[in-house]
Amino acid sequence: MSIETTRGRLLIPGDLDAEAERGLVAASDLAADVVVVPRQGSDAASSPAFVRAVDARWAVVSRRRMRHGGDKHALDRWQQHGTRVLATAEQGAIGFLIDPRTGLAGPSAGRTGSRTLWRSSP
Repeated sequence: MSIETTRGRLLIPGDLDAEAERGLVAASDLAADVVVVPRQGSDAASSPAFVRAVDARWAVVSRRRMRHGGDKHALDRWQQHGTRVLATAEQGAIGFLIDPRTGLAGPSAGRTGSRTLWRSSP
């Protein structure tokens, strides 16, 4: 699924496996400004061909780290391509604004400057 305006495109591929990714790469124009990383960044997703076909400026994922530490391997592929990876687990809600004159602006993070999920009242 994608959301598209004249000023930007968001690709939401869902829970694609490698075969479905290959089919999309072969059959579709996948270029997007923002992509929600398939399969939550699992190793079985985001093949190099898929990453090249999407050519996103930003990739959004729920969790970027594996249980034992480092980034998930699929996210490494996005970063090596030059895509900025954003994780909601670290940044909270991530938003993008599409301005009719200047195009896609973003991202904005819901948890900027705070590691907690809640906000205190003044």
